[in-house]
Amino acid sequence: MSSQTEAQLDALAKRLADCLWLGHGDSHSADEGLEDQTHLIAAMRDIYSPAEVTAFVSSFRGYNDLLAQMRTPDPMAFDLALIERCKATDSAAARALRHIARETVHVNWRRMLTARIRTAAEVQALSSAFTENVQEIAGWLVKPDATVFLDEVEAERCVMADEYERDSRALKQRLGVLGVGRQAADADHGGRASVAGAVVGEVARTAVRVTLWEVMRRAIFGR
Repeated sequence: MSSQTEAQLDALAKRLADCLWLGHGDSHSADEGLEDQTHLIAAMRDIYSPAEVTAFVSSFRGYNDLLAQMRTPDPMAFDLALIERCKATDSAAARALRHIARETVHVNWRRMLTARIRTAAEVQALSSAFTENVQEIAGWLVKPDATVFLDEVEAERCVMADEYERDSRALKQRLGVLGVGRQAADADHGGRASVAGAVVGEVARTAVRVTLWEVMRRAIFGR
């Protein structure tokens, strides 16, 4: 694991622990926090190595325990400091969130391009599952972090759609899925070009932005 990746994952673990303490206060535990982050952890397992995910979990637990100790002497001062800390995005955590956002989009495209899609409804189901996953992750972040994450997801989706329309073969090769799946065959045989095209259109069009003010209200002023 590179020192840069280690620093980003450590910063992200601390940010997430801060966010969860805002909502749960003195009832918060490390186990509950990791359960709350089920979707993010699942996304991270698609992106990071097992050792990197383990390092993230270890950092989260360690920082969570430290926060529990820090809150005991003066809970009110602790809570106020926590709110102030979460009003600004940590730069290393932001880089980790951008990386997760980009790679999550790439994972989704690999699934879309290799799935044995036969109908537009199947395209919609894959796209909806991705959108729900993104919204779940963003919903547990405070506004600055949610903005970073959602903006990067939207930007990367546009980049991928443009690449596909410009040179689908090159994109598939870059993603490591050239020759995998049946999208190309379906487009060339059996009159299913519209379904193959729907994959791109659906990925490019589907909105993933949640109401950021709702995220802010829930994370900082109570769930």
